[in-house]
Amino acid sequence: MNDDLRSIGDALEIAIAREIAATARNNVVALRHDSVEHTDSSKEAPVSNPTPVSITAARKRRLSRRSVVAIAVLGTLAVGGAAAATAIHLSDDEVSNGLPGGSAIFEGTHPTCTNSGDGVVYDCTLASAPTAEVLSDYVGTLELFVDSAKNIAGGCRGITADGLQWTCYVGDRAVQEGILSSDLLGQYSPEPGRG
Repeated sequence: MNDDLRSIGDALEIAIAREIAATARNNVVALRHDSVEHTDSSKEAPVSNPTPVSITAARKRRLSRRSVVAIAVLGTLAVGGAAAATAIHLSDDEVSNGLPGGSAIFEGTHPTCTNSGDGVVYDCTLASAPTAEVLSDYVGTLELFVDSAKNIAGGCRGITADGLQWTCYVGDRAVQEGILSSDLLGQYSPEPGRG
């Protein structure tokens, strides 16, 4: 999570630096223009035109507010997404139900999963061997599972040749285990994956 926050901070710094640089360029251009009062020879009264400096200042304030709001919103979404990806907490039942929802290989197998105590690693046992995708050896087979909202929540690795024992990992731990890529984590998956 620290790496995610560091990346977000770097992106925000770059965006702010660009905004400051753009504002500085606008100020330099604005300072080149002098305020000029024009007179109408028939009335002899000065007519004041808006100067480029005042137009640029108003525009700069408007852009600056928009930029700050946009940066804040993006930062909040990015931090929220990163926090959500790393802070997934699922019950034993949610993981058990998420296996058939995530991978067709688990359909009809009635998995039972128990947490190893850390909220991240689950030991899952299937009541019957997979029939959707029959393999001669399931050791090392990688499959995904979903949460109750049908978002990819993690992945599992086959432990036994008969396909009855699996170790499943939630969130970033599944990425670290090489079961799925970080861009898949949290993606909506309405149907179980096949193959």
